[in-house]
Amino acid sequence: YNLSHILSNTFITNITGDEIRIIVEEGMEFNKEIDEYRTLLYYIYGPVDITLFVLGFITNVALILIFVRFKEIRTTQNMLLLNLAIGDIMNLFSNIMTAYVVEIIFENQFTYFGDLTCKIIACCQFVSVGLSVYAVVFLSIQRYIFIKSPGYVKCGASVKTIVTLNIIAVWIFSLCFSTPVVILTISDDYGICFIPKDFDPAMWNLLYIGVLPTVTVAFFYTIAARQIAQSAKNI
Repeated sequence: YNLSHILSNTFITNITGDEIRIIVEEGMEFNKEIDEYRTLLYYIYGPVDITLFVLGFITNVALILIFVRFKEIRTTQNMLLLNLAIGDIMNLFSNIMTAYVVEIIFENQFTYFGDLTCKIIACCQFVSVGLSVYAVVFLSIQRYIFIKSPGYVKCGASVKTIVTLNIIAVWIFSLCFSTPVVILTISDDYGICFIPKDFDPAMWNLLYIGVLPTVTVAFFYTIAARQIAQSAKNI
């Protein structure tokens, strides 16, 4: 509120001068905070987001085009990189670009997300994170299998099968990770996406992309190290 707006309202005729001063100062402080936040958005966060989006999009699309153009690049192991590139592109659009459009272009005022749009955005956000996290998880499992049974490495069909199952498992776990959030995510009357308070996404994230992957990776790398140590003793 500015001073002229306050004085033009009849409901404050009994407010003292000190109270008016306090109201005006609070309004000016609030406006100052808004201006500082907008400055950060326009001149720091915005350029950083655009730079990350452009660089990430160009490099990942270039990687996909290389896979399409050069047949010799399409090896079984490199398919894991292609899978990560797809996940990165999903992350760029669902997280960075969505935040840029809502907060900077429309300033949180003119966007309307229906339930379906909110669910699609939530699905892409959580699946893209899951693809990156569980790619590392299943890579640790894959490495243990190759160390435990080195004969698989000599058999192209076995390697192809393991990597294919690896990629399928990554997508399945990522979709499972996103399912509760997608189901519960809705939009309010103002088009803002939110999750009801009955569900805590922070705890879900901690469990599904924190505790579970960390424990799994630590377990398989530990038994893989033991297998290597045991093989060294037998030499």
